[in-house]
Amino acid sequence: MIELAIGVAVAGFQFLYRIFHSKHWVLLPNAICRNHVGNEPGCRHFHSGKFPTGQRDNSESVVTKMKTAYDLYLGSFNRGRRWKYNTLLSVFTFTMFSALGRGSVEPLFQLGEPFCWSSEKLGQFTAARSLMQQICGMGLIKVFQKFMTDESIAIMGCISFTIGYVIEGLASSDALIYTVPFVSACGLLTVPMCRALLSKLTRSDQQGAVFAVIATMETLVNLCGSLLSIEIYVETLNLYSGLYKKYSNKTTPLVKR
Repeated sequence: MIELAIGVAVAGFQFLYRIFHSKHWVLLPNAICRNHVGNEPGCRHFHSGKFPTGQRDNSESVVTKMKTAYDLYLGSFNRGRRWKYNTLLSVFTFTMFSALGRGSVEPLFQLGEPFCWSSEKLGQFTAARSLMQQICGMGLIKVFQKFMTDESIAIMGCISFTIGYVIEGLASSDALIYTVPFVSACGLLTVPMCRALLSKLTRSDQQGAVFAVIATMETLVNLCGSLLSIEIYVETLNLYSGLYKKYSNKTTPLVKR
């Protein structure tokens, strides 16, 4: 539900931006965002969101919790199961890199030959991709779960992303590249499925440690994804401009629990 809510916000903002931009109301979406930022302190005042003090688990120190997170992925006590954690974490990291790192490179790729897109086309493509991946794709999770296992859905997401990037990297016409949002619509399903599978593997008292590592990897990808993507794009530009897109998503097979 979190990913779906984010998708609605991102895709909705992009569509509204294109509408308001065409009517020269470009400042209105920015004003809405600033209004939300300004309302945040008030929301915190009326609803602090703090977990009740009496229900907090303070039996372990921060250092102990960090050690628990380390042991789950690298510790000897979890031997025989570590490969499952590390495989899922690797799939999650590569998927997040391909999803977040593309934002700084994809416009450069589409602005160059043979597309030479305008800002209007860039906005339309980005909005369509967000609509398909973050709303349509995420909205179908419950439907897929009725017929498929979580592992199968995660694998399907990896395949969807990979095919979409290969098509985009090899595309030579607008008609072909516009198929990418539809082909890769299920790509982001890998993210919530990896979280769900990691949660199923872990005892209830270790859930916090697992998701702390996930949040750490997500933060690192947010910080370094764009930089690494640009470096890869620059280094491969003379060889083939679509090489980055073709190999940006590494499909790592998931193994049944």
